[in-house]
Amino acid sequence: MVALILCALVLPSGLTKNIQYHIGGTGQMNSRIKDIQNFKNCDIVFLGSSHAYRSFDTRIFSQQHIKSFNLGSSSQTPIQTEMLLDKYLDYLNPKTIVYEVYPLTFTEDGVESALDLIANDHIDLNTFNMVLNLNHTKVYNTFLYGYFRQFFSLNDVFSEPRNINDDTYIDGGFVERKLTYYNHDSVYKSKMLELNKNQKQSFERTILKLKQRGVKIILVQAPVTHNLYNSVLNNSVIDSYYISKTPNYFNFNNVINLNDHQHFFDADHLNQNGVQFFNTSLINLLKQKELIFTK
Repeated sequence: MVALILCALVLPSGLTKNIQYHIGGTGQMNSRIKDIQNFKNCDIVFLGSSHAYRSFDTRIFSQQHIKSFNLGSSSQTPIQTEMLLDKYLDYLNPKTIVYEVYPLTFTEDGVESALDLIANDHIDLNTFNMVLNLNHTKVYNTFLYGYFRQFFSLNDVFSEPRNINDDTYIDGGFVERKLTYYNHDSVYKSKMLELNKNQKQSFERTILKLKQRGVKIILVQAPVTHNLYNSVLNNSVIDSYYISKTPNYFNFNNVINLNDHQHFFDADHLNQNGVQFFNTSLINLLKQKELIFTK
């Protein structure tokens, strides 16, 4: 362990491939975690991957007098979602959870997201349980190095800038992207997505915990570009799986019709025009179905 820590401290990251510790970063999770203290007792908490923190603009919900917090993180898989809820559900104490269920994250191993959280979140027993669940060398090594840094308060002086490249952190967890447009017509190889067994187990445990707590659960697929969405051949099977967990599931690829070039900045992330359209449509749908109430 001593040798591992010394290598991480001294050697360039290119020579320590099995220790990937990057405090800060494009997802701005460091800022989001520190911001939680300002959002006790929310109406809505958003969960999920970058589709969550780039798609649910807390300012738009605030305009409807809905207090919300966005707990999305880069490449967040259900394993990380479960860990984050175990840590922060009591404090945030939401009436409703809006869980962005991008199917691709259910096919991944969760390593990338785990590394992000180890570096930018407080390490505790919940983190350790996530590490054991993943059982991956890179995650173990990064966890040990991260705990060393936390124990000796080496990150206490770190302050993440609000603006990073084209991204701006918005209070409440949303990340606003500078307005750009997706100008491609990419062709994607057709594929069948197979959901990872461990991810499904974490997802189902999370749903059960929320139901037992009496929290309203809304599952949402945020829209992606048409070619990307249509490249998945078993979308209906995936929809059926989500619906089997709660009837309050909405696949916005089938609910609203966005323009790939006007409403996205890449193949699977909305630009601010798309965010406005999507959020307004979501709020209207949830109000219509009496899943949320606004003042």
